Amino acid sequence: MGRLVLSSLVLVACAITLASGFSVYLSSWSGWGFYKVKVTGPMTNVNVKSTCEAAGMQYPCFGRDGDFHDGIYWEPGCITYSADGISNHIQTILSAHLCVEYNPLICPALHDLFVVRPDLATDSAQGHDVVSNTGVQGSGVSDKYALCAKPSSCSSSPCLHGTCEDRVKHYSCGSNCPNGDHEPYYVCWCEPGWFGDTCQIDIDECQSSPCSQSATCVDHVNGYTCQCPPGFTGNSCETAINWCDPNPCPSGWTCVAPDLGAFHCQAPGGSRGYTGHFCAATSCGPDWSCREDGYSGYTCLRG
Repeated sequence: MGRLVLSSLVLVACAITLASGFSVYLSSWSGWGFYKVKVTGPMTNVNVKSTCEAAGMQYPCFGRDGDFHDGIYWEPGCITYSADGISNHIQTILSAHLCVEYNPLICPALHDLFVVRPDLATDSAQGHDVVSNTGVQGSGVSDKYALCAKPSSCSSSPCLHGTCEDRVKHYSCGSNCPNGDHEPYYVCWCEPGWFGDTCQIDIDECQSSPCSQSATCVDHVNGYTCQCPPGFTGNSCETAINWCDPNPCPSGWTCVAPDLGAFHCQAPGGSRGYTGHFCAATSCGPDWSCREDGYSGYTCLRG
């Protein structure tokens, strides 16, 4: 109850300072920014429409195009928007955004806010009175608020590699602001690996020189690879390779790694059995070359 009273007080303050035609930003949904615009005169459909148009905006209907109320709660000229999975009615959707619950009758921000409703016999927009907790037909009341809409800041999909969030700046200038007391804008929440106002810049992960051993760094989106020199492996070439583990030499031979780019296979018993053609009978493997080392065996060289 305390939250409702506080919000109602804020609502009354807005009503005092908001002059005819001026608007207050409410929330964004389905590519539209929704605004509360002061109306002069009866809350008819015609007056709600003309108020929105005079403010440079468009207007929603009580229902949305595409639901089973087409031609009843919606008519050509009203904006179209997506349902949110629970409700097809924009005032109910906005209530969930502004007041958590899907009930405009208990949402102070929607008090005295009227939307075009073409199905009523009289030229009457549909509104809500939060104080009496009732729906209101606008033909019998005057000087309330119209629910108007214009494309949200995110409707143009400005974030190239990220998620767009609608926001609004508010000013404390009352009726002295020529364009209202708010300015919509957007914020881009960038995907990993991107930055910039519209997430348009690929972060160069190689800029910090992550590769050791003077390896070549190749930048990727949200990552990098290091082209390691012979003898090293790992994401940053941080691990020296032990070519003798496991032993690549023939069974019974001893493996010795004299440097990072080679290993020596030492024949058992020195010169015994030496034919002078160790390399012809033994493969060092792809990308390796073999060197005869006389009676001692042979050496495999990387590259």
